[in-house]
This record gives sequence, structure tokens and C-alpha cells, in this order.
Amino acid sequence: MVRNTLSCDWRCLVKSERIVAVKVGKCIFINVYFPVYISDISYHTEVANILSTLDSVIADNNDCSITLGGDFNLLFTNGLSRCDQFNKFVQTVNLQLCDTKDENIRTVMKLEMLHHLLIISLLAHA
Repeated sequence: MVRNTLSCDWRCLVKSERIVAVKVGKCIFINVYFPVYISDISYHTEVANILSTLDSVIADNNDCSITLGGDFNLLFTNGLSRCDQFNKFVQTVNLQLCDTKDENIRTVMKLEMLHHLLIISLLAHA
């Protein structure tokens, strides 16, 4: 939903099975749905495609504030997941594991770079 006053200033950047990215003014909102982790070439291919798209959207909109959220289907231990591709992406874009006081949230990762804020994964306890 976009406020009526902003309806002329929004654009869909990506609309796919796994990613939706919209631009509203100088803000990019990205929702991503990663596949459930399996140790298989098809998983790694799908993740590579997702990460490539995310990297392109971020790079192409470096003058905008960016918020990224969704379901990453990854659990983190000591700031790392079991998916090496994702860990490398996190390192490349300088993501850091952030502590939270909210007991209902297990993991929050964010990137603060200039005026960008990427919220990478909010995994609520069931």
C-alpha cells in the first residue's frame, strides 16, 4: 500500500517468485523469500540468483534508503549461517549481526552504510 500522495512517485523494480522490490521516492523496499536450506546444487543456484538480484538492486539505487526484509530460512550461529553464499554476501555488503532486547526475535542483521538500512532477517519464535 502506498499513500495517495506518493502514488505518482513509486515504481516496481523487481517482481519475481522470490523477490519484490519497490521504489517510493528515495526509499527502496525489498521483500525476499529464500528457499529452505538443502545441501543441493539447485538450492545453491537459486540462492546465487537471489543474491545477484539483491546486489543489483542495491548497487543501482545507492542514492536511496534501502529496507530489506523477508524470510531467509536460515538460522545463524555466531553471526554465520550454514549457507556459504549468503555469508559471503553478508561480508561483501558489510552486514553485521545486531543484538536485540526483544525476546521474540532471534536474529536481526542490518547494514548501515551512508543512509542505507537493510534489515536482513527477523525470525520470530513460534
